[in-house]
Amino acid sequence: MALFVFQASAQQEFPVLINEIYATDSNDWIELYNGGDYDIDLATEDFRLYKSVSSSPSLLMRIGNAADGSYPRGTMIKSKGYYLIVRDDASENIKDVADAICTKDSFTWGEDGYTLYLGNNAITNAHDPDIVDMVRFGYVDETDSAPKIVEDKSIGRLGGISTNDNSEDFSLQNPTPGEENEEFIEEEEEEEEAEEKEIPEPAKIYSDKIRLNELLPNPEKGDEEYIELYNAGSAQEDLFGWTLHDGSKSGEYKFAEHVIIGAQDFLVLLKNVFDFALNNSGKETVTLRDAAGKIVSEVSYSGSKKGVSYNSDGTVWRWSKFLTPGKENIFNSQPYGKIKIPKDVYEKVYADFSVGTGDADGDTVKVTWDFGDKHKSYLAKTRHKYLKKGTYNGSVKLSDGNEDVVHEFIIKVEEIPHPKVRITFVNANPKGSDTKNETITVENKSKKKINLNGWSIATGWKKFANHPIKEDVEIKKNKAKEITREVSSFTLNNKKDKIELRYPDGKVAYSVKYKKEDGIEEGEVYRKIKGGWEWYQSQKSIKFIKSIKQSVEIDITSNSSLVTENSVIKSSVSEMQEDVDSSLISEFPVTGSLVTEIPVEVEVENKFITLNNELVEIELLKVNPRVLGVESVREVDGQYLLTPEIPEQEHYAVVFLKSISLKMNSKLNSLLNYFFK
Repeated sequence: MALFVFQASAQQEFPVLINEIYATDSNDWIELYNGGDYDIDLATEDFRLYKSVSSSPSLLMRIGNAADGSYPRGTMIKSKGYYLIVRDDASENIKDVADAICTKDSFTWGEDGYTLYLGNNAITNAHDPDIVDMVRFGYVDETDSAPKIVEDKSIGRLGGISTNDNSEDFSLQNPTPGEENEEFIEEEEEEEEAEEKEIPEPAKIYSDKIRLNELLPNPEKGDEEYIELYNAGSAQEDLFGWTLHDGSKSGEYKFAEHVIIGAQDFLVLLKNVFDFALNNSGKETVTLRDAAGKIVSEVSYSGSKKGVSYNSDGTVWRWSKFLTPGKENIFNSQPYGKIKIPKDVYEKVYADFSVGTGDADGDTVKVTWDFGDKHKSYLAKTRHKYLKKGTYNGSVKLSDGNEDVVHEFIIKVEEIPHPKVRITFVNANPKGSDTKNETITVENKSKKKINLNGWSIATGWKKFANHPIKEDVEIKKNKAKEITREVSSFTLNNKKDKIELRYPDGKVAYSVKYKKEDGIEEGEVYRKIKGGWEWYQSQKSIKFIKSIKQSVEIDITSNSSLVTENSVIKSSVSEMQEDVDSSLISEFPVTGSLVTEIPVEVEVENKFITLNNELVEIELLKVNPRVLGVESVREVDGQYLLTPEIPEQEHYAVVFLKSISLKMNSKLNSLLNYFFK
């Protein structure tokens, strides 16, 4: 007897073998086995099946080719897994477990004298290098072959390995399509009396398209809990033997009867059917298993609201006030909010958190902050103090009574820094309203930009009142910025006061005090100088009005109210603007008219100036300098001056008279010289 050995290059490359062969009319089938440690796509690797009797191999099937068959379970063979190929006219119980169904009429063989080939390309002869495996069974050219296939038996590989000797590798088996081989042990005494055995029913494959779709754990009075299933598949399914479970050990309901759920259809089970209770509080898990015990669908929730169901949208689960047993799920709008989380958070210092909420359905939105340190708040705008440094995982939950939306955030709490700062100006009694104009100027002496939000200004003498800075006040290094009462509600006494600029942790960053028993004059500022502090009259008491929209020319040579220097025109000022284009102010040249500086006392801030109930146009001399390059009206000590500030000069009338006098003297001298030669 000769041992037939084929070239092993393809076999060494691919660990896929012919594992079991069955032959009985229309139920012919071949089972493959992957002994490797990785999955293999038989279609991608161009695996094919061939057969021969005594001639060259003829094609049975190209795995993955639609012209040769269908592939209800795809073309992938798992590591240590099986792949079953059957005829298209095989019995239904065989086709139900098949991975591939061959439609070619040539997919058939007898019980004796055949050779089946598995290759990963076209095979032309018995020595083709693309042969991965070959099995001869029955009497074939006096070679060492596998046994002849007998009725109700298959030939199966022993141990899933190949020695290239079919007589050693194969034996008669009880058919196990798609499963591990089961060797048949023949008993000679009972062979004649052995009863005929039918091919065992393969393991039934159950649909994986049935899913849990809606739960009502906490119904309103008069309603009943229910569990809704949905069949997303294209075929109906018999749920006989399937089970439903809750999170407890004893909570189980078994479908003891044949209950059919149609394709794309719903099935609703009331509590009086499944007979276990869904939790209203705490965690609950509901599981659907098929008749083989495999989990097909599972969902968990924590706590439930009354009259609200838990629904799947095909991807995620959401709560909804719309109950739809036996129908497509409907969802209400989720609550939403704009969340503000502080960027800089320091230990033992309050940090501000806020969320602006809304809901498209008009539902009231409740807020729950979880700061990650076992503390919570239920206010939309709140403050929280972390007592230790570290990183905290926080969240804010928005609930509209039907559904909760949770936003998570991370807070890094650090030790509070103490940058170097100082107060450089105190403006306690400004011109006008103290409420609007009181200021404290802070200079940043550190090497980085700082933000005073969260700091505070404390004022008093024996007792201090603390005034938090409630907005962002950013100061670049070596720069200063005024703090107004708009961002910190401090008040400054006009005789004496102590001021402390405090870090967010309450420590004093800088302090200054002043005392002036006779009172601070309006516009008088207390400022830091080298070696101490001094009082001085702030230039802020002079306000410049850059232009006047409309006016009427003053002809001071006419009989209108002519005023001399330092006289005051009390005017009814009607429409005066502070930031108007300076080009609207006209200019005129010096003529022989008398020109004087006219201070105007402003009683009401308006756009126009009137003189003797007439509109007045203010015109500036071309020869006069402009304030900051802009024509302007300025205010000094509560009075508006209609000309820019210029150096004192002789009145032009005096200059004129002097000039006339000189000319007259010159003429007289000429006449006298003429007549008295």
